[in-house]
Amino acid sequence: MRYPNPQYGRGGAITVPDPVDATIFGTVNSKKVPISAIKHSDHTYSLQTTEKGREHFSNDVTALGHKRLAPINYLGGGASRGVAHRLSDLLGGDVKALKGIIMKTDAANDVTLYIGGLAMGSEAHGDLASYPQGIPLNPGEAFFIDITRLSNLYVICGTNPLGASGYYPNNSYSTSVATIGIDGTSGSGGSAPSESVTNTNFPVGSCVYKSDGTKIGAVASNSAGSITFAENLAVSLTNTDQLYTSQVYLYWMDM
Repeated sequence: MRYPNPQYGRGGAITVPDPVDATIFGTVNSKKVPISAIKHSDHTYSLQTTEKGREHFSNDVTALGHKRLAPINYLGGGASRGVAHRLSDLLGGDVKALKGIIMKTDAANDVTLYIGGLAMGSEAHGDLASYPQGIPLNPGEAFFIDITRLSNLYVICGTNPLGASGYYPNNSYSTSVATIGIDGTSGSGGSAPSESVTNTNFPVGSCVYKSDGTKIGAVASNSAGSITFAENLAVSLTNTDQLYTSQVYLYWMDM
């Protein structure tokens, strides 16, 4: 269908012809192959393409999986915790996607997450706190970005996501163990929490930290007054180290 274009013509509109189907030719392995296209009135062409799915995710996730990420650094967190996390560091390895990465924040998050790129990753903590970068994602929000390397994406929390649990190791523990006992007193002589209280404060899958943000481990199981981590403790503990937790999560998937 021809349509009038009032931008052209003197004393009246002119018509612009519709684009028409056309065939152009390319070369694959030294052979000439036809390619479906659309020819426009200005003698330019647009390729006609169809998008094909794939049978599996990136090979990189075979070992790494699509584990949820738990960022703890935040705007205004100072030199140690005021810089953005690289997503691949939170995962424990890099992933190369085909088209890009889709991300979604946990609906139960109580902070806003900022997603950015290499510029965010290189920003000094003071500058980042004064001039936040990236896309802010509120709890339960999602977006897709056509960056194909997980290691080129960064995240930082808007405010401190760590909260004091009010519980401490009931003894000193080395990095050769995965299970610790806990009580409600700094030092010795405290009472162990019940199973339900332990589960509420340290649910399976949550991460536990020291007050400075040093990660102790991810909770694999719990019982009354006891936490078992997925691996041996990442750092030794004393009975005056209050345990901190964060239940702020970022989910992702390669596309």
